[in-house]
Amino acid sequence: MMISCDLHNHTPLCGHATGSPVEYVQAAAERGLSILGFACHIPMASEAFGGPKIRMSFDQVAEYQQIVREAATFGEELGVEVLCGIEAEYFPEPGELEAMDELLRREKFDYVLGSVHPHLSIYQRWFAENGADTDDKKIRFFWQHMTKAARCGRYDAITHPDVVRCHGTVSQFDPTAYEESTGTFLNALNEYGLCMEINSSGLFKDFKVAHPDPVILRWASQQNVPIVIGSDAHDPHQVAGGFNNLEPIILKHGWHNTVIFRSRQREVIPLNRTSSAEDVTAS
Repeated sequence: MMISCDLHNHTPLCGHATGSPVEYVQAAAERGLSILGFACHIPMASEAFGGPKIRMSFDQVAEYQQIVREAATFGEELGVEVLCGIEAEYFPEPGELEAMDELLRREKFDYVLGSVHPHLSIYQRWFAENGADTDDKKIRFFWQHMTKAARCGRYDAITHPDVVRCHGTVSQFDPTAYEESTGTFLNALNEYGLCMEINSSGLFKDFKVAHPDPVILRWASQQNVPIVIGSDAHDPHQVAGGFNNLEPIILKHGWHNTVIFRSRQREVIPLNRTSSAEDVTAS
């Protein structure tokens, strides 16, 4: 497998994942990964961001960092480097992010993924209060917020960048209808030095394609947006899930490198190409 790193894995502290971090590292070694990153959901002050079924509490952050350190020690024996990241939130009301921002200032992580989660109850409330009563309005607000997330300075990469299509937020999602607003988001990634995640978890959802949609992937490749790669694993069996399907897609779109972060510093990792672009037929 040419993809050697998976930067998006969760721990049981999020309340909806299973398996210890050590088990994730064991799975990574078995699947030929050399770098495994944990990016569990960051604590949030409001229960409307999901509470203990979605994320750890503030007083569990030290435990999170400790179990990732223990996994890193185990990984040294197997040749798997373990990174400690966090999946942070973006929300259009800054006051809701104050406690999160204080945590990010206080704690040290290798990287911070930025997420917009429009299916959460706090976001559904925001949609209702701001007249987003159609799929079109919700999607347009989503891309506006994704762009603001890219510009806000909190994050190193934006994860699952078309997640608005999931969890019943909208009934239909046609990315071609939002080329301009999506392009503004992609431009912001480049302007502010962020990466976009290619997230394989979409391969196992109803729509059966990775995040983001192939159309958005094509636009991102045309703008030379740098990428990180993650499985969004919530179980050790999901580590690097679907990566064999991602490889031809990444090759077809001309990406030769992926990115990792150590201590918030970006490092480019060449992809070990196992086939030529001429051999790629997947879309």
